Amino acid sequence: MNADLTRKLLVIDDDATVSALVEIYLKEAVAQAQIQIQKAYSGEEGMQKALAWKPDLIFCDLRMPGPDGFEVIRRIRQYGLHAVMILMSGCAEHEILDLTQGAQKVGAEAFLPKPLKAHEVHFFVNYVLRMITANRQLQLKNHTLEQNVLDAGAYQKKVVALGQQLQSEKKRLEAELNEVTKQNLQLQDKNEQALALNDDLVRTFRATVNMLTNIIELHQASHRGHPERVEKMSGFVAEKLQLPAAQVEHIRTAARLHELGIVTQPPNGNGHAKEKGDADKPRIHHTHLAEMLLRQFPGFDPTADIVRHLYENVDGTGIPEGLSGEMIPIGSRIVSAASFYDHARVNRPGETPKSVMKLLENEKGTRYDEDIVSLLGEFVHSSHFKDIDTIECTVFTLQEGMQLLSDMYSRSGTNVLRKGTVLNKSTLSNVLRFNNLDPISGTIKVKKV
Repeated sequence: MNADLTRKLLVIDDDATVSALVEIYLKEAVAQAQIQIQKAYSGEEGMQKALAWKPDLIFCDLRMPGPDGFEVIRRIRQYGLHAVMILMSGCAEHEILDLTQGAQKVGAEAFLPKPLKAHEVHFFVNYVLRMITANRQLQLKNHTLEQNVLDAGAYQKKVVALGQQLQSEKKRLEAELNEVTKQNLQLQDKNEQALALNDDLVRTFRATVNMLTNIIELHQASHRGHPERVEKMSGFVAEKLQLPAAQVEHIRTAARLHELGIVTQPPNGNGHAKEKGDADKPRIHHTHLAEMLLRQFPGFDPTADIVRHLYENVDGTGIPEGLSGEMIPIGSRIVSAASFYDHARVNRPGETPKSVMKLLENEKGTRYDEDIVSLLGEFVHSSHFKDIDTIECTVFTLQEGMQLLSDMYSRSGTNVLRKGTVLNKSTLSNVLRFNNLDPISGTIKVKKV
């Protein structure tokens, strides 16, 4: 059996009937040669098998001997296992939403009420297969990114070699005046080649920025669109300060990539990475990780400098160097304040832009530059702000009080909700229940009302 085509499924349930039923459903949904199944009949046994076998998909009962389903899922996630986990339990209809949200909090992807239905099991197994395919595509894109970086290095070497060749041509021109016309034509040809190579470098740089931004977006679903919104706010402030065009571009790039370090570290909820099994070693801040990554790419040193100092405070109490005031790079001061405002705005969907702005104003003079906070306030109250007033969510990050900016459709083409609907608790419960049977298609555009 080809290991690359084999998918592993673990069923943790003290009821052997449920395990057998899941196995029957799977044989109906997937060719038997493509899937392996193991079973565990207690929470402790399930955790041991999960960590040793590393399955792709785990069906876990909520109530069973030993640790319950919530504890099993939470502890498996703590060990860094990236399997898709589905919590199961018999429950009343009014308990489904609470159990679904509880499953999400401990790290499960979904909750299925018992008794299980064949089409629901079919859906989640096929979802895992699609997700594995998507992960492989992401790995391919990462490989392409690495190749682009190598190509950029090769282009730089060609430019340096070409510059040396041009200097040699110039000396020969001085020695051979009778061939000035011919040599000038050759020089012009070489210069055009240098310009073409420089254009290639520019395109490679922009492609690298776009790809890194896409990687950040894939790992930051709850704040989708955050890099672009921070870029627009930072660019507005930088231009208002009349900074040089090249510096403005570096600030825009840093705004798009400032959370690169977060997606490259183990998820531990505090923005730091730590070596497994060594509790006494200091944690590495995500800005340090991003700086190290960016310095590996040609042309990204100015961006790395900005990201390095994002957590410096103007009163000198920040990290990593305790810089204060204008000693902090202007780009770091701009991106830090813009990122704070956008995160606060997304995390407070029921508040007005003006009230969110007050949170930032409360920090000026201590954490953030007063002039930059004032310019951000100007942006928030200008027509530019309308361009970033849209938020993209997944079905699991929708909140009460959000208004749909377009119709919501399922993958089968069913129109679930109409444009303009304002979400409430009952609507959210219905959407989540419908999503278990027929998943909502793509991301959902909303605005806060």
